[in-house]
Amino acid sequence: MKLKIFGDNTVILNFQDKSKEKNFIIWKFEIAKSIVEQFPNICEDFILTAYEITIIFKTKIDLDLINHLNKFIRVYEKNKKKIIRSSWKIPVCFDPIYSEDILIHFKNNFNLYNIFLKKFIRCTFQVNHYGFLPGFFYLSGLPKNLHLPRKSSPSKSVEKGTLAIGESNVGVYPQTSPGGWNKIGKTYVPFFDKKNNPPNVLVPGDKINFFSISIDELESKLIDFSDSMNKFKLNSFEIIY
Repeated sequence: MKLKIFGDNTVILNFQDKSKEKNFIIWKFEIAKSIVEQFPNICEDFILTAYEITIIFKTKIDLDLINHLNKFIRVYEKNKKKIIRSSWKIPVCFDPIYSEDILIHFKNNFNLYNIFLKKFIRCTFQVNHYGFLPGFFYLSGLPKNLHLPRKSSPSKSVEKGTLAIGESNVGVYPQTSPGGWNKIGKTYVPFFDKKNNPPNVLVPGDKINFFSISIDELESKLIDFSDSMNKFKLNSFEIIY
């Protein structure tokens, strides 16, 4: 682990040396959460990237805090943990109106387009981390033959609920915004609500499968969504890391 102080109140923890270990994504999220719990009066928030954790403190960082942080991390790394994660099955409309970027990629060849969608729907994805926008989760698990390059010219407006592919990553836009990923479908399921605590439904390590719904069902649910999120949860599973 490498520790870097950034400004007066931010610490960046680099765990690239552990990034190839099994369940590293889950371990990274859990240790970040534990650091905030260990220093509740002075920790503001944390941000996760591929192999780094950025910890934002409310107060100015001093040597005593760094020593305590290093000690906590060393102890945490030695102990095995057991946690629970969830599997989800999420409805998505793959109608061409919501997956036009895939059609464009295949130059309107519907045969290649349909083959791509069938392979995509068979995939199981894992939540890695959040970024880009509040509530925007990055999913891994996309086979290499389904990777798509980011668009050369980003869209000025991508609708909330849009499922998209950016190179090896998959994600759902939690709000309407500009975006450079390839649109493959749209869901009505709200994964992010800033009024909730925590605001994100999914956590790193959760598994997701997508299934196809009609455009009529999508439009109906967009008008009147009253389902509990538990409706989309398949089961829970235990992980030791």
